[in-house]
Amino acid sequence: MTGPDPDERYGRGLARNLAAVGAGPPVLVIADQHTVGQLAPAWLESFDEAGWLYRVRSFGGVTTAAEIAALAAEARSLGAKTIAAIGDSDLLMAAKAAAKTIESPGPVSIVTFSRNEP
Repeated sequence: MTGPDPDERYGRGLARNLAAVGAGPPVLVIADQHTVGQLAPAWLESFDEAGWLYRVRSFGGVTTAAEIAALAAEARSLGAKTIAAIGDSDLLMAAKAAAKTIESPGPVSIVTFSRNEP
């Protein structure tokens, strides 16, 4: 048995899947460099089709206070209402920690997609 198509989950289908769980724009997508290189064209298609503002940020690879602060600053700069984190457990932990530090008028949704899932 195979799982859902990864491109549908967090590639071309990303905006649709975020909307399905109540998340909305602007969206900060956080992923490792490999994933960004692999999926950036699909994200462009997905967010363009949805008419959503988004930005992509490559994860530095290690969850440090400096990396969490950089992710949070990027989300604040965008005015992100959603952070979509796509990657391994370190990336997901850093994105969640960054979301907790953001002060905004409304809540910031964090939606995670583990690249380790089948």
